[in-house]
Formats: sequence, structure tokens, C-alpha cells
Amino acid sequence: MVVPPRSSPQEPLSDVLAGLPASVATALDTGPMAAAVRALLTAGWRPAQLGARIGALPATDDPASHVHGFLVALADEESPTDRASRERAERAAQAAAQQPDGPPASAETVAACLAQVRSHLLALRSRRPPRRESAPLPSADPAAAEGQQSLEVTVQPEPANG
Repeated sequence: MVVPPRSSPQEPLSDVLAGLPASVATALDTGPMAAAVRALLTAGWRPAQLGARIGALPATDDPASHVHGFLVALADEESPTDRASRERAERAAQAAAQQPDGPPASAETVAACLAQVRSHLLALRSRRPPRRESAPLPSADPAAAEGQQSLEVTVQPEPANG
């Protein structure tokens, strides 16, 4: 028989405190802390985001009051998830505003535009200095090499000193 997990009022808090040292997690496991975490989770924060921020706080003599004050201050900020959603929506709206309105260009307009680009490219090409012609490379095929010079190297023995 499978027993369903019991939901505890501290469950969201335990998810947030999971990555912290046990002594700190025990000091932070209080009712007011759980209420602050629940409020932030409702506002769009994720447990891992809260846990990372709590873990990055400097050590103090009274971690419970320090972290509680930090969580209360976070309630006034926009959650990273909401901020990312807002920025994504702003980028989509900006991209939609930059989209041209109306139907696509007619075939005549496209052809005229392409002709203009081609003429511009031809004008640029005519200003460029001509390429130098390179000499053809000797062929390794003996039938094709009839009219070419031989590249054979002859090695002569050195005279004996004696």
C-alpha cells in the first residue's frame, strides 16, 4: 500500500533550505520564515532561486533575523521568473514592431531590387585590379607534358679524394 506524502506547513521552507548547512537550516526552520518563503513562492519565486540567494548571504550571529529581513526585502522585488517573462514579452513586442506591415513585395519589385544589387556589384568588380594570370603547373601525365620542359634532376657522384 502506497502512503501519500504528508504535506507539512514547513515543506516549502525545507525545499529552500535543502542546500544549506544543517546548523543554519535548523536555525532558520521557524514559522515566520516559512510564512515569508510561502509568500515569495506565491509571488513567483522558485525554491532554488531563494535557496541560492540565502546561501550567498554572509554569516551572522543571528542568521534567523538576518535571513527573515532579507526575505521580507525580496518581497518588494520582482521575481527572476517574472522578470524573464516580462523581458521576453518586451523582446517579442519589439520584434513584432520591426516586422514590415503589408503583403510581401511583388515579383516586379523583387526583380528591380535584384537588378540594382547586381549592377552595384558589377561596378565594384570593375574597380578592382585585374587578377594576375598564374603559369600552369607541370602535368604529371607524360602525354600532356610533351610540350613542357622536363623537371628531371640528375645526380652526379662526387669525385673520390685519394
